[in-house]
Amino acid sequence: MPIFLERFVLPVLAATVITVIIMNPFKWDWQQRVSLFLAVVCIAYFVGHTSYKSSSSTAKTHPTAPVEAQQKSGDATTSGPESPAVTGSGNTITYDQPSTPEKKRVPAKKE
Repeated sequence: MPIFLERFVLPVLAATVITVIIMNPFKWDWQQRVSLFLAVVCIAYFVGHTSYKSSSSTAKTHPTAPVEAQQKSGDATTSGPESPAVTGSGNTITYDQPSTPEKKRVPAKKE
């Protein structure tokens, strides 16, 4: 809506006011024409300021607003003998591995 106001409504309104002031089709005196000009400028300022204020206030967050905790996803499950299970704990990667690695014993050669 603010783009529609900026690009169409306000220019048409400005052109209409200038036309009424210069051509004076209603045969108004100069005080009425100046009052019309000032009224339109004040209304345009009010609309512009209100639309700017409402668009900038939605972009900012209120500092006293409670901050919600970030939701974490559940544990990941994988399949396969050596597949890692990556959990969603804030960029911490955990691999499901046995605590003590099993070593294959190589039989000693007899000489």
